[in-house]
Amino acid sequence: VRVLEPACGYAPFSYAISKLKGSWKNIVGVEIDPVIVERIRKMFPEYDVRLGDFLLIDFEDERFDLVIGNPPYGIIGDKSHYPIHFLKDRKAIYKRLYETWRGKYNIYGLFIEKAVKLLNENGVLCFIVPATWMILDEFSKLRGFLAENGKVKVYYLGKGVFKGLNVTTTILILEKGNIGLELYDAVNLNDIKLNYETPNYSGEMITFKTKLTEYIESTAKMTIGEFFEIRISPRSIEVKGNPLLSKEKAGRLPLLIGRNLVSHGVIDYEACYTGLYIKPEDIPKFRKWFTTDRIVVGHTKGGKLVAALEDRHYAWTGDIYHLIPKRRDVDLHQIAEILNSRIMNKYMQEKYREITPHVTKAQLKILPIPDKNILKLADSIF
Repeated sequence: VRVLEPACGYAPFSYAISKLKGSWKNIVGVEIDPVIVERIRKMFPEYDVRLGDFLLIDFEDERFDLVIGNPPYGIIGDKSHYPIHFLKDRKAIYKRLYETWRGKYNIYGLFIEKAVKLLNENGVLCFIVPATWMILDEFSKLRGFLAENGKVKVYYLGKGVFKGLNVTTTILILEKGNIGLELYDAVNLNDIKLNYETPNYSGEMITFKTKLTEYIESTAKMTIGEFFEIRISPRSIEVKGNPLLSKEKAGRLPLLIGRNLVSHGVIDYEACYTGLYIKPEDIPKFRKWFTTDRIVVGHTKGGKLVAALEDRHYAWTGDIYHLIPKRRDVDLHQIAEILNSRIMNKYMQEKYREITPHVTKAQLKILPIPDKNILKLADSIF
């Protein structure tokens, strides 16, 4: 059995496997830090540890039966904003080499892609990685890639796996040459439970199924995406230096942000947390749809649905979604109430757990909207 541990550090997985095998034969590690490599070679002289960037090393015809590890995670970019800044100069190379790259992406996705490509025909990938790949849009290509290459097994560990890190974690296993998906609830390692399995998986979001989620999805007759266009507020790059905005308050309205959506159904139109104001007549110049009756939904509310009817047509920036109705007969007040209901927040918690602390556009798009009678019945059952 040939084993590879990318970004091996001090080789915890390789060491454990060497103990099981009784030797270091056919165990390979790759590490980018020369100091660590030097120490590892002194600690384990028989270990085939290689110095270099795993994402750029050419393994030629080498293939492995098992690729195992805990790859680094983080977004590559400027030091002021992103954790993986020392690889910034290689970002363009990575984007050219890796087919699953989408959006800002996260470096652990690249490790997964390359690891899969290094597997033998019936090889196995086993990585401990953040859970975000399960649902975020930037991992949609990766999920499709995994589905095309083997059977995906996900063990959801939740938070608290790594002391001091507020990261929701999964064990991702890919069995190359097989098909399907299995999702396990492994928060309690002494009581691991299969949540669901399917022989047909093609890269969709991976979420949990419960009696409540299946009830809501089977009875709801519409989704947010069917009845609304989903827009995001202008970002800071559009706000900074914008001539439509001013620090002068007279004759102007506050530019609102997420903090102004203070609770379910409540918008604080008076507070100006941005310190910027805009003339009412300039609001449609900033975004034409700001003058439309709509529903605003918080993006960063701990994964909870926090929504409110926005019929005063203020301008917003930051992490707020705007649900613009596609039809005139949509009852915005009623839908805002449904989004804020206990049942729909319970639905979100059971379906997505703590995979991400944010509500994403993709989640909103597929969010089922049950009518009030179904909601009332669900409230009495669940």
